[in-house]
Amino acid sequence: MIHKLGPHCIRATGDAIDWARHAGITKALDDTTALRQGSQASVRIFRKYFATQDINRGGAPVTAEVLLALGDAPATHVELFNETAQRLGGGLERYVAFTREAVDFLHAVRPDLTLVAYCFSTGNPDRDDWEYLHAHGFGGANVIGLHSYWGNGGFTPWHGLRHRTVHAWLAGEHPPFILSEVGRDRVEGGKGGYVADGVSEDAYLAELVAFDAELMRDPYVIGATVFTAGPTPDWNAFTTDPLSGRLVALAGPLPTLPSTSTTPPSPPISAVPRIEEKAPQTTPGTSTTSPPKEAFVADVQLSVPTRATHAADGNWGKGEPFGPCRGVVLHSTGGGGKTIEAEYTATINWFANPDAGVSAHAIVGAGKFSEVCRVLGDLEKGYHAREPSNTNRRGIEVAHPDGWDGVQYADVQYEATAELIVRWWLADKARGWTWPLRVLTRTEAAADLPGIVYHRDLPAGITDGRRDPTSPWDHSRLVAAMARWQTKLGAAPPTPKPPAPVLDIAKERDALWQSAERLEKAGYPWLGQAVKAAVALSKQEQ
Repeated sequence: MIHKLGPHCIRATGDAIDWARHAGITKALDDTTALRQGSQASVRIFRKYFATQDINRGGAPVTAEVLLALGDAPATHVELFNETAQRLGGGLERYVAFTREAVDFLHAVRPDLTLVAYCFSTGNPDRDDWEYLHAHGFGGANVIGLHSYWGNGGFTPWHGLRHRTVHAWLAGEHPPFILSEVGRDRVEGGKGGYVADGVSEDAYLAELVAFDAELMRDPYVIGATVFTAGPTPDWNAFTTDPLSGRLVALAGPLPTLPSTSTTPPSPPISAVPRIEEKAPQTTPGTSTTSPPKEAFVADVQLSVPTRATHAADGNWGKGEPFGPCRGVVLHSTGGGGKTIEAEYTATINWFANPDAGVSAHAIVGAGKFSEVCRVLGDLEKGYHAREPSNTNRRGIEVAHPDGWDGVQYADVQYEATAELIVRWWLADKARGWTWPLRVLTRTEAAADLPGIVYHRDLPAGITDGRRDPTSPWDHSRLVAAMARWQTKLGAAPPTPKPPAPVLDIAKERDALWQSAERLEKAGYPWLGQAVKAAVALSKQEQ
């Protein structure tokens, strides 16, 4: 099977669309047809071509132009500029600032999309450039784009498998990669495309199968798109269209997205914490792994570790009515903690401080405290977002210090937040309080519609200049985690049946097997064996 490879589509030819419909990852250049036809793919990338790539324009206006070109096409990721400003002294410093501007703008206007940043050309940039990116938090990017080509030298650590070299240079401290252009090109003896290299379709298919197997060994690589399906005449030497039927027959689902536990180091933070960073106070005799039942009798119970404290009087609406609940407000803490653990415990103590005047229902930690602290009962009113949200929405604070815009949120924070939201949603349905399990747009939040809302999108949050949840919060990861918890708790909507396949898969497998035998007879036994192994695996997985 081929799991991590999909098409890079220039034109929406029939062959390009066929592969897009079956692949787990798809990229479209200007024409969004492949995204619309391949909307079941886990990763759908859109790139708009820019004849001039001026990083001094600013990340926000360039992103806005890309979004205008994308329209309502069902993308999950977008790219901006391509193979530019790749070295220190050659514009990379400005490119990092440009990227941060783009990330912040995208989070504000389209939090459902993730930027595939930089899109460096094969073999670029160098180690000192990567170390600069690392030191500056990668400009807040959640995903880094690389182009990885190979020639007659095979998959070398300088081109085809350069991501492994970068991974080693940075000791794994980087966002995940998407290899948004891969295949044969003018590197290491190549002439620019497998056709120009005189490589047969069978041999090139075997190379793609072997490259996918290499990527499956690297969990920090989300996937790769092969340049190119639907080529214009100037790119015919790269065309994957003649291979489309065989690629479809081998297509398997994209693996689970990689962990972001390998996060970049913290940028400098203020030396003065928001409050005293001491151990959180707990009631003597109560457990720190599950909330005491007598404290919050109506609370939902979580599968993740929990602790229970309570906000001080004056920090919550004691005696004030709460409900009917219309959703959740999601915050990030934004304090002065030097570590994620210090930020988490400081927030717990702040809500226990009678001078604070604020509280939320739960705090989601990470690191040594990968847990949820329950601060208020589910039917108690918090002071976290002004009215009417205090009365009709619960609040969640995700621990993430101020100044950490380049530091990824932990996996456990997405999972714990999603579980808590879905369990609240189910409990409220049983109470007769219904609200949709989705994140509202800023316009919907202004109308106080029911649902989940980011603090920065509430009218009061906008007035107060709030940015939380701050960058690099990944909206798509929250949505995916909520969907998983819906399924786990038996509350997922029915999945529509996919359309019947239009290909004769058995026939395509037979053709692949015959190609493998021809390769073996032609003196390429390892390529033939690789194709046969993939065919055999596809039969097992069907």
